[in-house]
Amino acid sequence: MSAGEVVLSPEVRIEQMLQLGMLPQEDRCVICRKATSEKAYFWAACERAFVKQDPNRSLWVIIPAWLLFGWWFLLLLLLTREDQVHGTDVQFRLPLRVCSECRPDLTNTQTFHDAVYATPIYAELLEKYPDANLTFEPGGKGVKSN
Repeated sequence: MSAGEVVLSPEVRIEQMLQLGMLPQEDRCVICRKATSEKAYFWAACERAFVKQDPNRSLWVIIPAWLLFGWWFLLLLLLTREDQVHGTDVQFRLPLRVCSECRPDLTNTQTFHDAVYATPIYAELLEKYPDANLTFEPGGKGVKSN
């Protein structure tokens, strides 16, 4: 271990902190700094897995295979295809310490971003995933931003 350096990635630490009920860490509203126990939630979709189809499934392969080798080869080709999953889903529903008076302010994109970045572990996560999609969740309404 390196002295003074964080060993675990922010997403692993966030996962652990969520499981242990350690988030949000603040005891004050991240907007007005007033003491509060209230919190709002937002989604951080950092990375999405995607499926890359086997090139043997393209029409340029299937049609000539069928014409040259018949139904059996075509069936064998289609049954042995191998789609590959690339990446992983990295998304979190995260609590944000916000008092009821400031909650409506989170519909403003800049205020929302400032509030999220006010929590150091969330700022670390977004530094690693700068293109993360953040969605504020105040009972189904909110702000979406990239």
